Amino acid sequence: MKDYIPNFFAYYLFFPKFFTEYLMVSEDKELTYQVLKSMDIRQPNLLFQYKNGRFYSHNKSILSDDEVNDLIKKTKAEKLFMKPTMGLGGKGIMVFNKNKIFTDEEGNQLSAEFIKKTLGKKDNYLVQEGLIQHEEINKIYPKSINTIRAYTEVKNGEAKFLFALLRMGHGGKQIDNASQKGYVCRINPEKGELASYATSRLFEKTDHHPDTNFKFDGYKIPFWDEIKDFVLVAAQKNESIGYVGWDIAYTKDGPSVIEINAAPGLHSLQENFGGVREAFGIKNPKSYWYSTKFIMQDK
Repeated sequence: MKDYIPNFFAYYLFFPKFFTEYLMVSEDKELTYQVLKSMDIRQPNLLFQYKNGRFYSHNKSILSDDEVNDLIKKTKAEKLFMKPTMGLGGKGIMVFNKNKIFTDEEGNQLSAEFIKKTLGKKDNYLVQEGLIQHEEINKIYPKSINTIRAYTEVKNGEAKFLFALLRMGHGGKQIDNASQKGYVCRINPEKGELASYATSRLFEKTDHHPDTNFKFDGYKIPFWDEIKDFVLVAAQKNESIGYVGWDIAYTKDGPSVIEINAAPGLHSLQENFGGVREAFGIKNPKSYWYSTKFIMQDK
């Protein structure tokens, strides 16, 4: 129990010491896209952005409604994801599948007119092209991009790979977040092997994926070394953020960053790995309670 990091300690005292003024890089998906693009780190293609009632291209040029509709019509992607710029936990994401036209599960057609009607002028969203998942990961669950949550640390300018989890969709869902009824399975960070079971947000355990009957125990992700190298390079390039949770998809073209988290969730991590206090280098928790950088100060 003493090795478990409580949420309050993690998100108000520990992680803020390491992401400092760089938190917004992970919270604002528009900023995330621009930063990763500048560093030449593979990520989903940004088709366009909707902000304050206007449409923008990937390079911030203003687009007309007709130009937006033309982009939707000409994209070669099979799925389009509309994500809130400041969203968390998969909330607010809309998925549009291509069947001559792009429609959601309720049959709504994606268009400039639909976006304006649905969002109004207050909400800010990005529309990204869906990735094509590698066939090996499709075997686990094919309806969502099943991401690898990789935890990294950068100390004294050196990146280190700490932990990894496989996140999977479930029950027909097209996103893999645990908060959206997905499953999480521990990955051996050295060997890339899956644990014997996966867990849900409700602490349910299963040794196979309920939808595909895929058996987890001992399955080795065949391109694990490539994923680790990709993550470590990305962490090194973002060395100003001490701890990052990377959401990585493995596609037919290799690994790709879906999102970055400067205050990565510990719920699923500690549920699968146990307490991680030592791994995060927390020797004396009391030393974090009083600091000039935080509200709580020793007076």
